Amino acid sequence: MCQAPPGVWQRGHPAGEENLLAILRRRWWKYMILGLIDLEANYLVVKAYQYTTLTSIQVPRLSSLLIFLIFQM
Repeated sequence: MCQAPPGVWQRGHPAGEENLLAILRRRWWKYMILGLIDLEANYLVVKAYQYTTLTSIQVPRLSSLLIFLIFQM
């Protein structure tokens, strides 16, 4: 869980309606689904690395870095 600013735990979220713990207790299942989707996506990416070569991974990665640096100038 991300660290919330200290005032959020005492005063509630910026809208001020209820505190963060109440929101998490009510919506925990949504965060669980998002966590499982993220876990599955990370697993599939790592599994895909087994079927490719290091060159095919590095070329798009390095070319995207080069394009990023060009557009920063």
